[in-house]
Amino acid sequence: MIQPEALKKRERLLWSTGSGVDVWDLFGACLAGDLPTVKRLVDNDPSLVRSQHAYKTPVSFAVRENRIDVVAFLLERGADPFGLAVNDSLLEICRDRGYGELAHLLEATFADTRNASPRGEAVAAAIREHDLRKLRSLLDASPGLLHAGDERSNQPIHWAVMTRQIEVIDELLGRGADIDAARFDEARPIQLTNGDYHFRGWRDVPPDWPTTPAQVLAHLRARGAYCDICTACHIGDLHRVRELLDRDPSLANRVSEYVTYSLGSGAPLRNAAANGHLAIVELLLSRGADPNLPEEGIAPHGHALYSAAANRHFEIARVLLEHGAFPNPEVESSADALSRAISNSDQPMTPLHHLARKGDLDRAAQFIDHGADLDARDEDLCSTPLGWAAKYGQWTMVELLLRRGAEPSLPDDPPWATPLAWATRRGHREIAERLAQRSD
Repeated sequence: MIQPEALKKRERLLWSTGSGVDVWDLFGACLAGDLPTVKRLVDNDPSLVRSQHAYKTPVSFAVRENRIDVVAFLLERGADPFGLAVNDSLLEICRDRGYGELAHLLEATFADTRNASPRGEAVAAAIREHDLRKLRSLLDASPGLLHAGDERSNQPIHWAVMTRQIEVIDELLGRGADIDAARFDEARPIQLTNGDYHFRGWRDVPPDWPTTPAQVLAHLRARGAYCDICTACHIGDLHRVRELLDRDPSLANRVSEYVTYSLGSGAPLRNAAANGHLAIVELLLSRGADPNLPEEGIAPHGHALYSAAANRHFEIARVLLEHGAFPNPEVESSADALSRAISNSDQPMTPLHHLARKGDLDRAAQFIDHGADLDARDEDLCSTPLGWAAKYGQWTMVELLLRRGAEPSLPDDPPWATPLAWATRRGHREIAERLAQRSD
C-alpha cells in the first residue's frame, strides 16, 4: 500500500479517531493478520476501532484478506460492521471471495449481537413493495418476524417509517412492535422519517407519495414515540426542549448516539440551527450549549454554524458567532463523493469504472475515445470496468465495452472477480450468456 501523507503524521486526524501513524499501523496489521499488533494498538487507543481513511476501516481490511481472528477481535471491541461499506457489505465481500468460515462468523455475530440477519429480509421487502397482504401473511405465519432485523438490523417498524406507510406502522404497532426500537446504530423510528444513508427519503420514496416525513413523525408522537431533544430541536418544539433541559441540563451538550448527516441526530444546537428555530438556539445557548461541539467523523469543530449558514438562517449564524462559534467550520462531505482508494498498485478506481456502474454510455464513450484503459482493475473489487458493468446489470454498457475492445477476462483475474462471475452471482442471465459466448 502507498501511505497517504495524512497517515504519516503523529497528530490526531481531523476526520477520524486516532493519529495518522496509528491508523496506518492498524490498517497494515489488519491486512497482515497481525493480531498481537492489532491488540496493542487498540489497547493503547480504543477509539482506533472506529478509525477510517478514505472511507476504509480496519475491519474492512481484515475482512478483505480473510483475517478471521482480527475480525472477531475488532467486532468484540465495537467496530461498526455496517457503516462506510464502499461498494459491498462485509458479508458480500466474504461471499464473493469464498470466505465461508469468515462469512459464518459474521452471520452468527450479526444475528446474536446486532439482530441483523437474512431472516428479516422477506418482511422488509414486502414493506418496501407496499404489499400489506404479503406482510400480514408473513407475520401470521411467523410472529417472531415482527422484531427481526434485516441484514442491516432494520426491524419492520423501521422500514414502515422510512417508507412513510402509516397504515403499516399501525398494523405493526397493533401486533406489538416497539415504537422506540433501536437499530444497531441506535437509530430509532422517529429519527428515520426521511430515511437514512442507504434508503434516502428524497431519493427512494416515490416523489408523488402523499405522506410527508413531518406527518409520519407527528403520527409516531401521537402513538407514543419518545421525542428526544434532537428531534424536538429540528421540529421546533420549544416546550419539549425546555422540558428535557429542565430534567437534564447536560442534554444541551450531548451528541445523540445515532450520528449522521440527517436531522434528528447529532448535536441539539445543530438541529435547531438547521431549521431556523432561533428561540430554541437562544435557549440552548443560555443553558450552556457549545456551538463548537464536535460530531465525530462529520464536524470536528461543530455543526451548528455550518447548518445555519447553509440553510440561509443568517440571524442564527450571527448569534452563534457572538457565542464563540468557530468561523470556518469544516463539515465532512457526503459519502456520495467518490472514495479515494488506498491502492496496492497505485491503480485507483478509474472514472470508467464509475461510468460502467451507472451505465453512462455517452460519457464512457468519450473517455474511451480519449484513451481510457479498458482493462484497468480497481483495488477494491479487483475488477475491470466490464466487471463493474456486469456486476451492476448494465447490459448496454457491457455491449459497448466489448465492442470497444474490452477483454471478457484477463489471465490473472481472481476467479470471483471476472465479469462472468459477477453477472452469474448477481443473476444477470443475459449478460452472463453474452460473456460466456465471448469467452468461448
